[in-house]
Amino acid sequence: MSFQRLFSRSMVVPAFFMLYLLLTLLWIGKGPKVWVDEPWVSISGVQLAVEGELNNPVMTGMQAREEHILSPSMTYILSLAASFKAFGVGLFQGRLVSALAIFTALFFGYKLARRLFDEPTALLAALLLMVNNIAFVSAATIRPEALVSAVTMVSAYAFLLGADTGRLRYFAISGLVAGIGLHVHPNAFLGLAAIGVLFLFRFGFGCLVGRPLWTFAGCVLLGVMPYAVYVF
Repeated sequence: MSFQRLFSRSMVVPAFFMLYLLLTLLWIGKGPKVWVDEPWVSISGVQLAVEGELNNPVMTGMQAREEHILSPSMTYILSLAASFKAFGVGLFQGRLVSALAIFTALFFGYKLARRLFDEPTALLAALLLMVNNIAFVSAATIRPEALVSAVTMVSAYAFLLGADTGRLRYFAISGLVAGIGLHVHPNAFLGLAAIGVLFLFRFGFGCLVGRPLWTFAGCVLLGVMPYAVYVF
C-alpha cells in the first residue's frame, strides 16, 4: 500500500485536522494576552450584537461613527457580531472567529494543494501552515487577517474546481466569496488579483471574452454590492 493510499483511506488526516482545531480553541481560551487592537476592533461587533446598532459610540465626532460606521472590515465586524450574538460577549468569542477562519484556510489550503499536486504535498503544506508563527498568532487575535486568508483559500479552491470541471457555478462561488472578502480587509484585494493571474495562467488572454471570467467578475460585484448599498 502506497503512502498516498494509506492516508487517503484512513481517519488519520481528519483526526489530524480536528486535533489542530481543538488545540487552537484551547489556546485562544488561555492566551495570549490581549493585544492593543482587540478591544477597539470588537466595539462595533459588540454594539450590533447587544444593542442592534451598527456604530462605534467610543469614537465620537469622527465621521459620525457614534451614529453609524463605515469600515473597510465590515464583513469581519458582522462575523464578530454573529459570534457575540450566538455565544455571548467575551475575548474567547471574539477570537473564535479568527480561530475558525485559520482552520478554514488550513482545510481549503490542504484541498487546494492536493488538487494541484498530491496527498503528501498537501499534508506538508498543511503542516507548514500549522506551525507558521503568523498563522498561529492570527488564530488567537481579534483582527481580520485570519479571515482574509480563509476567503482567499475558499475563492481559489472554487476557481480551481471551475477550471478543472468547466462548471460556471464554481466560478460564481469563487467570485462571490472574493467580493465579500474585499470587505474583510483591503488586503483581500491581493487574493482577488491572484485569481486574476490564475485566469490568465489557465485560459490565456482568451479568458477576457469567456463566460468563466465574466461570471466570476459579476459575482465579485454581487459580493461587494450589499456594503455599497449600505454606504450610499
